[in-house]
Amino acid sequence: MSLLTNYETGAVKKISMPTHLTVDIIAGIFLAASPLLFRFADQVYLPHLIVGLLSIGSGLFTETTPHDQGLRNQDMRHAH
Repeated sequence: MSLLTNYETGAVKKISMPTHLTVDIIAGIFLAASPLLFRFADQVYLPHLIVGLLSIGSGLFTETTPHDQGLRNQDMRHAH
């Protein structure tokens, strides 16, 4: 999905960053809940929970615009 996302390292740039982050959040929720959903929590659950929560957190706290874009816009305003 990263190769298709419209951000600095995306190759094809077909998916918006907010859409990418939404998918990350949904996947994180599913991953964190998967031990309960598929009834294997009694065997292993912690790795799924940790990685799922990290995915949710990264989706929630990642900026949707490039940091340097804001700097470029600010430079453009000061140039005039």
